[in-house]
Amino acid sequence: MRRLEYIVFLLLPLLALELKAQRLEEILVYGHRSTNPEVILRELEIAPNSQLDENLLQHERDWLLRLDFLKRIDFLTKSGTLDNRQILMIVIRERSAFSFIPSLDMDDLYGISLGGHMTTYNLRGNRERVRISGMVGGFRHFGISWHNPWIAGSLRLFVELNAGYKDFDYLYPDWNTPFKETDLSLQGVIGRQWGRTFRAGICFEFERVKVSDPEISLSHTGQDDITQWQIFTEYDNRDWPFYPRRGIYWKSGLDHYLMPSDQKLDFYFTDFRTYLPLGRQQTVALQIAGHLSEGVTPVYKRTHFGGSRTVRGYSTGEYAGENIVYSSLEYRFPWLYERNPSAGLHFGINGVFFMDAGSVWWNSDAFNLKSIHGSVGLGVHFIWDQWVIRAEYGAHGRGWGFINTGMDVKF
Repeated sequence: MRRLEYIVFLLLPLLALELKAQRLEEILVYGHRSTNPEVILRELEIAPNSQLDENLLQHERDWLLRLDFLKRIDFLTKSGTLDNRQILMIVIRERSAFSFIPSLDMDDLYGISLGGHMTTYNLRGNRERVRISGMVGGFRHFGISWHNPWIAGSLRLFVELNAGYKDFDYLYPDWNTPFKETDLSLQGVIGRQWGRTFRAGICFEFERVKVSDPEISLSHTGQDDITQWQIFTEYDNRDWPFYPRRGIYWKSGLDHYLMPSDQKLDFYFTDFRTYLPLGRQQTVALQIAGHLSEGVTPVYKRTHFGGSRTVRGYSTGEYAGENIVYSSLEYRFPWLYERNPSAGLHFGINGVFFMDAGSVWWNSDAFNLKSIHGSVGLGVHFIWDQWVIRAEYGAHGRGWGFINTGMDVKF
């Protein structure tokens, strides 16, 4: 009996702490001009009667900042109607109704392409995104998209509609005679999200491809009408998708094409990225990506190797095939870098060293290690909010190598 008394005596302080633990009475949203407060509240994992914890609140705030429609968020608390109750006040600062981000691409094959995209991130106050984009120059592209990340309440469905137009000259060296290609596409996506990191969906697309050489098209008329459906899964817990410092991104799926003359084409694709933070804002980033194909691949669906999107240091489209696998390892280090979400700041100049490797091959050939090509290089990333300007030089040991520029990071 005496021993039991000692145990109760020792536990009393812990019991008292539990009794005095602060719990959430109510959540209020301030500072919103166009945003429906429910859009904020539905993103939170905490709810009235939750036990308040500083780490939990920081986790909630980081998540809201990660979303693309708020510029700044502050969490404040005040006493509730009872001693152990707190009222959480969320003070937000919304982004501008419209934002314009310019685009610049430069490579050895297509030269300079200029453009940009205008976006509204919070249409009707429901976090709907509408984006109009365009590029002119060596590679011409125009598009419009609408995206709603959360519909149907607790089902948490997302939907997206896209329309695109591409017009360019096919200059890749895998085809002897350059030809003109025009693509028109209409696409719809619907899926479901589980929690904050995982989602899955299905995509339907109609694409009309016109080529100046009728023999290149599968229909031999110069025009191919293609129907496509895609299933995909996606995982994303990165801290800041525009320029991550920590976290994992992974997407895999299947593209199934119904081609003219009842021909079929399948792409099995994957894209894995991971980011490891080091001291003093340094980051090690790794990407492994690629796809395998089955079926008949027309010329305009071939995969190209080289340039700023696959293995830097090679000429754009230097190698071609129907299958590809490639990887990139980057070490990013700041010369001047500041990310302070409390003040709405995100800017800096980062240096980067990279190593790329990959291979592309035809279905008629077997993959072998001798087909792997590698390169090394360095570059500079200029960061301002959601703007990322990069200039990178890569070389593979033969020739002078190549300089690539762009308005986003490779991964």
